[in-house]
Amino acid sequence: MPLTKHSIKPDHAAHAEALGTLAWKNAENQVEIVRLGAIPPLLCLLREGGELTKRVAAEALSNLVNSVSQDQIVQGGAIPALISLLQQGCDPAAMGFAARTLGELSKESAEIRFQIAEGGAIFSLLVSLLRHNDHEVKSSAAHALASLASLASAYQSDIAREGAIPLLVGLMKGNCDDAIQAATALTLARLAGKSPENRVLIAQEGAIPLLVGLLKLNQIHGDTQHDIIKALATLAWSNSQNQDEIMRQGGVPLLVCLLGDGNAETKSLAALAVDKLADGNTVLQTAIGQSGAIPLLARLLKSSNSVANRLAAQAIGSLGWCHSSNQVEIERQGALPLLISQVNKGNEMTADCAMLALMRLSIGNGAIRSSLVALSLAVKVTST
Repeated sequence: MPLTKHSIKPDHAAHAEALGTLAWKNAENQVEIVRLGAIPPLLCLLREGGELTKRVAAEALSNLVNSVSQDQIVQGGAIPALISLLQQGCDPAAMGFAARTLGELSKESAEIRFQIAEGGAIFSLLVSLLRHNDHEVKSSAAHALASLASLASAYQSDIAREGAIPLLVGLMKGNCDDAIQAATALTLARLAGKSPENRVLIAQEGAIPLLVGLLKLNQIHGDTQHDIIKALATLAWSNSQNQDEIMRQGGVPLLVCLLGDGNAETKSLAALAVDKLADGNTVLQTAIGQSGAIPLLARLLKSSNSVANRLAAQAIGSLGWCHSSNQVEIERQGALPLLISQVNKGNEMTADCAMLALMRLSIGNGAIRSSLVALSLAVKVTST
């Protein structure tokens, strides 16, 4: 018999809490719990339960969200119920779990992001939660905003208009834990990603010294470090003032160091940041070249990771574009045959980036053009 408002008992909260615990970061348990039909009763508890029951139901749902369950959760009416829980504003823990569930639901699905965005002043509601006194509420609101600000969405300007940027930068100024720092940095990166105006606003709020300062901390690793690098990369994109400020704050040697010392993802993101910093900025091209980035990028071109290959090719192209000393170093480090190899053997995106890099390197440099002709002929001979 389906669970209804009138059949909810105190035991149901304990059962929901147990399911949430079993589902936490356990994909097999998540699949089994969904298969056994737990979603409809959890949604009933979320809509009709008391304060404690709603809280544990929201927590269980946040732990159950995955690519298989998200549509069932949404189709069962979770979005209006979660937004309603946020609007009630009585239980900080329940609000935190509700915001986190919305963030998890909107991570990978454009359709779900649209439904949440249309669900009732959600951006102003989430931005207001960034002011909340409760640490978990602020962290969950930042997490939800990061998901809704995905570069695949069109909501970056909507979120910024609600006043999110100064609040997000303000959160970074506090002594917050990794969860808030990561969510804040990722949200800022995404808000800056497609909006030149947001890049200016974020920098004006003082985000760049904070981001570079966090990158200097030895205890910053993993997702938090990656999100900080993404934020610096997007802030530097086609913005010479931000590029110069990142250099003034000491960001260049930190990013170059990560090209050599990080894991595969860290190196790839550092290459992205180097690309955005150097692109169209002679001063940054020189500084990055003198910091030892070029041999590290040439090494990345040899990696078995196609993303690293592509981003390294982009960065080499930006460093060598109309910059003679960098062009000499790029050729000396053996990058030209590596780029040609990527053109011939890489996937389509990597091949395109390698070709663009070669074109940029050859502009105004007859010696490199001659080398490319000779290398291309050599590649053709050895491949036949």
